[in-house]
This record gives sequence, C-alpha cells and structure tokens, in this order.
Amino acid sequence: MGLRPLLLSLKQNKFFALLIILQVALTLAAVSHSVFSTTVLLKDWNVPSGLDDENLVYAGAQFFIQNPDRQSAIINDLQNLRSLPGVESVTTTNQTPFAAENVSSVFKASGDQAQRYLAAVFEMNSAALDVLGIELVAGRGFRDNEVVRAELSGTTEYPAVVMLSEALAEDMFGDESALGKTFWPVSNAQPAEIIGVYENIMTGERLNGIGKSYNSAIRPMVLWSANRFDPSYLIRTEPGAAPALLEDVRSALYTQRGRYLYINEVLTRTQKRMYDGRGSQSMVMLTISAVLILITGLGMAGLVSFLVRQRRKQIGIRRALGATKADILRYFLAENSLLTVVGLVLGIFITIAIALKFPALSGDGSLRYDLILMVAILLWLINVFAVFWPARRAANIQPASVIG
Repeated sequence: MGLRPLLLSLKQNKFFALLIILQVALTLAAVSHSVFSTTVLLKDWNVPSGLDDENLVYAGAQFFIQNPDRQSAIINDLQNLRSLPGVESVTTTNQTPFAAENVSSVFKASGDQAQRYLAAVFEMNSAALDVLGIELVAGRGFRDNEVVRAELSGTTEYPAVVMLSEALAEDMFGDESALGKTFWPVSNAQPAEIIGVYENIMTGERLNGIGKSYNSAIRPMVLWSANRFDPSYLIRTEPGAAPALLEDVRSALYTQRGRYLYINEVLTRTQKRMYDGRGSQSMVMLTISAVLILITGLGMAGLVSFLVRQRRKQIGIRRALGATKADILRYFLAENSLLTVVGLVLGIFITIAIALKFPALSGDGSLRYDLILMVAILLWLINVFAVFWPARRAANIQPASVIG
C-alpha cells in the first residue's frame, strides 16, 4: 500500500486527522511531564536520612496564656526532659529534620548582588550534634557560651559562629575548605564564622523537591517570642526507648501550666509523613496520566469507528474490487500509525518547548529523552490496539450489504 492513497483519504477528512494529531501530541506532552515529575519525586525515596530517627523524639508545646515567662519555661523544660530515664540528650530547635519547611536564602558574601544558596537553617543549642547523632567532618561544635538566648523582638545579638552540612559547604565553596569562611544567614545582616562541617542530614520536602535534600546549617540560638511558636525540642533516647518515652515527655512539658502540646512523636513518624505526601502526589500524577492515556485510546477508537461508518460504501466497493479483509485492516492500521507518528513528533516538540519555558514542570528542570520515547511508544501501542477492533469490523463489511 502506497502513501499517496492514505494522504488523499486523509485530505478528505482533514478535521478528524487534525483532531487525532492534536490529541496524541497534547497527551504525549502532558503525560511526559507528569512522568518527569513523578520520577523526580520518587528517585530519592530511599536516600539515607543520615539520622537515627528511631531514637529521636520531636516535641513542641505552645502557651495560650498571656505573657508567660518563656525563658524560665524553656530552662525548666530542658531540665525536666534531661532528667527522664532513657533520655540521653536534648536540644531546643526551631524546626526538625524531615519537616524543615522554612527554607532560607544564605550567602557567602554581603551586598544586594551576592549569590544566594537555599538551605534549612536550624536553631539549636550546644547539644545539637549529640542529639542528632552525627559526626563532624571538619572543625568543632558549639560551646555553650556561644549560644545566643534571647527574646526575638528585643535582641540585637546574633551568633558569631555557625556549622554547615557537607552538602551546603560544597554547594557554597566547592572544593575549598569552608572552615574560617564567612557566612551570612541574611544578606547585609550580621555574619558568622563557619567553625564546623557536619555529616549530611535530611531536611524536608521543600529542599528534597529541588535536589537539595541535605543543604542545612545550624546556628547556636534559642529564641522565643510572643508572636511565634516557642522553640520545640529534639530528644535523643537510649536505643529502643523512644516510643515508651512519649507519655513521659508529655507529662514533663505539661508541668508548665497554660500551654498545650501540639506535637509529640518519634521522628520515624515525621519521616513517614514526609514520604506519605510524596507518595500521594506521585499516585495522583500517575492516575492523571493513566486517565489521559485511556481517554486518548477511547477517543481514537471512537473516531475510527465513526470513520468506518462514514466509509462503509467505500470499503464495500474496495472489497468488491478484490481487496481482502487483511488489506482493509492494514489500511486502517497504517492510517492510524501515520497520524499517531505525526502527533508524537509534534508532541515531542511541545514537550521540549514546555520544559525549556517552564523548567519546574519537569520536576528538577531536566529533560529525560528516554522517558519521552517510552511514553511515545506506549501511546503508539495503545492507539494501535484501540484502532484494531473498529478496523476489524471494517474488514468484515460485505460488499453486498452496502452496494445495492
């Protein structure tokens, strides 16, 4: 079968041909970007967290009474928590691993034109490394006299030192040592000296989504304020003791009257919540992709069925002139394949154009040509399968039934 008869036939049905091409092209673009995003979401599913999360408890309480003595409450909380049997170390924290949603822009130079780096900045006391259970790669940890403890609105003093994760140190300084370098937690604000580089730990989903899972810094700070949540607590327990300690932690924090406990969980639960969100998002995107592919397949089958009804007389004449059932079947499959291939080529160009114009839609901004090819092959196979049954019905048309 030559190409010319196909083109002449399609010329007489330009609207339907264009409809099939656009349907295939737009489906390829939509499904490809959905698959891009899903692979980015799932690729770090089993990336090490760097934490012994089974032996870490995250707890936080907030006052609901007016003007409590927050400084005394924090001191008492730390004393009460440290005294619990099974507790090894405690630190205050403004956010916690796996749930660090406050992403900051940090700098290695001052000025409005300074390059920014994204990181989760943790505010902890001098027990930070002991609680997290991580080692220093270089430098030293905080001394207790370096920790700034103050009410947020009244302080003009900020820590003179800071520690960075390996990932953030490499991001900011490359192969150079970060020790002794200057770090600006806020552009044009008070800088700090980098005194230590620690092992990577997981931050949270916001940085995870852009491939910066381990970018973090720890500042020696304990801040409180009437206008924000008080510091939370991260508690290291003896191995296996964390679940049983939750009720004791609750009781210890409720010794301060006029407050409520808004979170109290083993860090494994915090981690699961992060991955539950990622898994749910991936399932939604894959479901949408499957629905789009199904709609395309059903739409193709419907259009071909309509064309078969429109061409019944033409098919009957061809059968009368000697065309076999196989010839009719091959004709419709070839016609569909031609339209599908044109649609796929157009769809590839649309996919690339969208990725270049809106890089965030492809997850991490990278194009995966292998995934585009896989989606294209899948669409072609589904379209062939969708067209086979109406084409088979067309091949079974008898000349006598349409030529009278």
